[in-house]
Amino acid sequence: EELRAKAGELDFTTLWGRFKIDPETGLQTGHDMVVMMWIEGDRYIVWPTEAAERDPVYPKPPWGGT
Repeated sequence: EELRAKAGELDFTTLWGRFKIDPETGLQTGHDMVVMMWIEGDRYIVWPTEAAERDPVYPKPPWGGT
């Protein structure tokens, strides 16, 4: 319990972004991430919706396709 309480106080920035643990659930809640997809040779953010530059291509086309 003491370790969990101390972990719940953590809130810092790492190379991969913010790190914060919810003291109630123990889940890592501070990190925001995006999903990127290579489409027609260019990289695009496809999720979350509010940050998306394009819709994801699904199902993934065969290698060498678009």
